[in-house]
Amino acid sequence: MAILALNTNEPEYAIETESLGRIDILPLTIGRIKTLDGIERASGAEFVASLLAAIGRKEDGSEIAKEEAAGLTDAEKEDFAEAFLQHNQHLFRERVTKRRQNEEGETVVSFEDGEIEHPRQEDEVAPDYLLRVFKLDLEQQNERLRKMMEPFENTLAAHKKLFTPSFVESLKETQSAQARLQDMIRQMRPSLPDLAGLGAKGALEGGAAHPTIHVQPPHIPDLELPENPIYDTNRSLREVVDRLDEMNELAFQTAEMVGSVSNSATEFLVAFGAASDSADRASRRAIWIACAAIIAAVVSTAVQIGYAEWRAHQNQIATNQTVNAIVTHMEDMVAAQRANTQRLSDRMDEDNQAVAGSLDRLSAAIGELAKSLRAPPTEPATPPESAQ
Repeated sequence: MAILALNTNEPEYAIETESLGRIDILPLTIGRIKTLDGIERASGAEFVASLLAAIGRKEDGSEIAKEEAAGLTDAEKEDFAEAFLQHNQHLFRERVTKRRQNEEGETVVSFEDGEIEHPRQEDEVAPDYLLRVFKLDLEQQNERLRKMMEPFENTLAAHKKLFTPSFVESLKETQSAQARLQDMIRQMRPSLPDLAGLGAKGALEGGAAHPTIHVQPPHIPDLELPENPIYDTNRSLREVVDRLDEMNELAFQTAEMVGSVSNSATEFLVAFGAASDSADRASRRAIWIACAAIIAAVVSTAVQIGYAEWRAHQNQIATNQTVNAIVTHMEDMVAAQRANTQRLSDRMDEDNQAVAGSLDRLSAAIGELAKSLRAPPTEPATPPESAQ
């Protein structure tokens, strides 16, 4: 079901209730949507009662009060919510756009319900589900309306410089002139002639009544005289008077309509000029805030960069000092190692010399021993008793 229906008073379907009997359900229009108060704070049952009061009609055509709708049972509210969802599946299904060419070669755009976009949750009753998808549909409609109004708002923003204070003052003066013109029209109305008061006999130039000529035909038996032409003239004049009355009233209504339209247009332009001035001030304030934010961002970035450079320099100095201390310590360790190595070498040389002397002495002793071993042994003198 579309939001805008051709015949908004023709019921689409009906439901049966015990307390109110048969209830005819009318199409949901924008005007009826506006009567739904407190949608954001209402529960599912409260929303169903408010919706039924907006689009429901009794069997005799009378409206349903909100108290009567709220007095329905939970089962009746559930049945109404189920029926409404069944006849308005666009609330929870995707909107599919289809384009085709008609016989005249023109592009025709149509919308159909696609797959389910907002599925019903488990243990979710129909009134709560209807309230949830109804809110989502309103949000989508508002978003589409906002996108449609964006080009118009951009155009207005581009032309807002036209509404200068002097131009607004001239519009106010024009509005005052329109009010004076309407006063003049109201003052002129009583002074116009009342053409309808001239009578059925017509009106002559200057508004004088035309006398009626009554002709008494002679009493001649079986003689029919034609009607006096003055009667046709009088009837024609009456038609002219009636037409002039209608034209007079039409002229006054047209003048009032033109004055009202001009007045409304002037009020709109004045209000639009005031709104443009407010928007201009807000834009200037936003520009100053943006400039301050940019300056703060630049200063903050510069401070961060300067601090980082200073910190890096301090770290470099500390690193150089640490490295120098380590190098100095390593040099001292190398020098000490070299001294220890030199002392060890000297000690080893001394030990080698001592070992060499000992080896020389040992070699001499061995030579002496060898010599003593190579000499023939001398036989000792043995006593005779021993020899025997």
